[in-house]
Amino acid sequence: MTTLTRLIKKVLLQSLLLLTVSPSLFAASPLVLMTQEMPPYVIKQQGEITGASVDIIRALFQQAKLPYQIKILPWKRAYETAKNTPTCIFPVQRSQQREAEFEWISPVLISQTAFYAVGAEKTPLHSLQDAMAFSIGTYRGSAIEEYLLTMGFNVDSVSRDRANINKLLSGRIALWAADTLTAPYLLQQAKVDTVKPLLVYFTSLRALACHASVGKAAVNRLQQALKTLYTTGVIDEILSRYKALYQIAATRP
Repeated sequence: MTTLTRLIKKVLLQSLLLLTVSPSLFAASPLVLMTQEMPPYVIKQQGEITGASVDIIRALFQQAKLPYQIKILPWKRAYETAKNTPTCIFPVQRSQQREAEFEWISPVLISQTAFYAVGAEKTPLHSLQDAMAFSIGTYRGSAIEEYLLTMGFNVDSVSRDRANINKLLSGRIALWAADTLTAPYLLQQAKVDTVKPLLVYFTSLRALACHASVGKAAVNRLQQALKTLYTTGVIDEILSRYKALYQIAATRP
């Protein structure tokens, strides 16, 4: 056997070994997933990160068999970082304005937004147009804020959504535009039962949005994993658990 032949056999053997070794040994660096604290989608307690969207994301990456790391940052910082570095952000409300900025794994969940008020009978609201007459509270950097400002509404934004409850109670705003899972959670935490939903006016797709450099292969793998989570009922089970926990059905109009 010549030296060249032995070398070729050695290379072929090494190649075969590489193909048979568990892929986990060659796993990529964990993909950094950024989010902000937004209960009950993202909850940080005693150093542990949980919540409805976090549970879905964990199930998604487990299904896709991809490593990941979750970081909590202020939303605007997280958003700008995801736009400019090989990272992802969730749960982003997918919109036409944002479509070209990211690669999308969607929908991670489907959410609804409603107007809330103190004494619903005193604030007649039958359509989105009726809300034009009122000051509306929401939080900065959200798709809710973006949508309402674009439509010309009188928006008064804050950095943390829970502050809108006190603003409602003190009369500084007439309406609170909030997610129909977030609002009951925050009201329960604040022990407030006088704020009620008036009108569900917006349904949105919430997604995992990734910088293009994350790569099509990873995005496609995650999208396929997401499809599996829907067909097997995993996402419905997670959301149903949180809706039951915060009695969402009892607070819907």
